[in-house]
Amino acid sequence: MIEVLVAPGRTVVDETGAHVPAGEMAKIAKADLKRLQALGFIADGPPSASGDHRPGPRVTVTEGPTVRIA
Repeated sequence: MIEVLVAPGRTVVDETGAHVPAGEMAKIAKADLKRLQALGFIADGPPSASGDHRPGPRVTVTEGPTVRIA
């Protein structure tokens, strides 16, 4: 068995039968490692201290829809 980090937005059932949420360490069999990595259930690196913040599009309040009362 090896310990791996569960990817953001995923949940893994580890070898003990426990549901392990994203950002937690799960114990899985070595035979399952490549399959879980290919499916995106295993994170590529160590957990970040700031949480799951990744660069991407940002929407501000002024860019969203507006409602005007006449």
